[in-house]
Amino acid sequence: MRKYLCILAALAALAACNKVTPPVVDPGSDNPNPPVKKFVFPTLYITTMNHASIESKTDYIPATFTIDWTDGLVEDIPGQIRGRGNSSWWNCPKKSYRIHFDEKYGLLGRHPDAGWCLLANFFDKTMLKNDLVYWIGREYCRFDFTPDVDFINVYLNDDFIGLYILVDHLETGKHRVPADFLVEVDSRASEEDGDVIFHTQGIGNSFVIKDPDPIARGDDNFNLVNNFFDTATAVLYSDGWLDPKTGYRAYFDMDSLVDWYLINEISKNNDACFHTSSFMNWSVGGKIKMGPLWDYDGCFGNTEYNNNWSHEGLWMADKGWYARLFNDPDFVKLVHARFMEFYNVRNEWADHIEARAHEINKYVLKDSDRWNDHLRDTGCWNVPVYRDTYWEYIDEFKEWMENRFQWMKANWNL
Repeated sequence: MRKYLCILAALAALAACNKVTPPVVDPGSDNPNPPVKKFVFPTLYITTMNHASIESKTDYIPATFTIDWTDGLVEDIPGQIRGRGNSSWWNCPKKSYRIHFDEKYGLLGRHPDAGWCLLANFFDKTMLKNDLVYWIGREYCRFDFTPDVDFINVYLNDDFIGLYILVDHLETGKHRVPADFLVEVDSRASEEDGDVIFHTQGIGNSFVIKDPDPIARGDDNFNLVNNFFDTATAVLYSDGWLDPKTGYRAYFDMDSLVDWYLINEISKNNDACFHTSSFMNWSVGGKIKMGPLWDYDGCFGNTEYNNNWSHEGLWMADKGWYARLFNDPDFVKLVHARFMEFYNVRNEWADHIEARAHEINKYVLKDSDRWNDHLRDTGCWNVPVYRDTYWEYIDEFKEWMENRFQWMKANWNL
């Protein structure tokens, strides 16, 4: 998929910077000004045993998977599937899914692995917010790992269920998160549901050790993680926290702290306030690193909560550890300098949105038709703004991001 981006960026550069050029069209009609290159996305056919419906997001059911792509048909890959997600699982008809193959398989040219996710993006009518953030994470940020993205058409038991993005499941490993432990802050975590939980200073919600699996409360691995996080946060909130050698910098990776903050602040990611989907990783002998980035359908103004539909106002600077970190003048300088680096490439980010929109728009319209004219549906949970056409949603996305950049720059007097 990446090999097309240079072509797309060149095409996008010919278009107006602030507005998508195609005229307003009915969301059920084809784009009247398609790109020169015809993009054909892969198709995934999922067949559950006995055509059973997928009712649970905790219990897998057996399934086989067939992939139709440019290099031909790969049939009957054995594995399992279950639902995934929180709000999206309960509040939208188009579901997201977690796939686990019986053996590692390299989907769409990626490194072989067993675990994958199909994300529905039902709350995001552009279907591009996750794609944009993961692309930014891979191309512009200093994270060890950010999920890759491929758009893919999906059939479940012979029923077309829409356009999805295929992303890497978050887990530790050579071609996934290169760390000993993957940790998530998740306010919904429950030991009754099997979550391995600990708590630490500065954040009220639960920390969950997601990987490696199995891990149990009180075992050696649990104690390693819990003790290091306790030590790190005790130092962060101590009187000597700013000491250049023994202070918090000895325990936290500065590059990932800064980049994770800025991506979530620029996008006003509603869940990133150490509520849920807030990931970090740690290896023995190393520092706590923020990331990977995860779950960005409810951002860039696409949420009804906490005034986060507005491009104005800081969201993350007084949340969790960042409320403490913003009392460090050196940390603030790092944030401001890094923000200006992102500010100076913001047009590249907007170009990516437009290029991807040209690539997927016809598929989005088919997805909308499948889900009862979803683009025009004004009853979609947590969507604050409605537009008549796909291209109006794209324009709004780009305009919101530009306004956000300008507000943050002015607010910080940069």
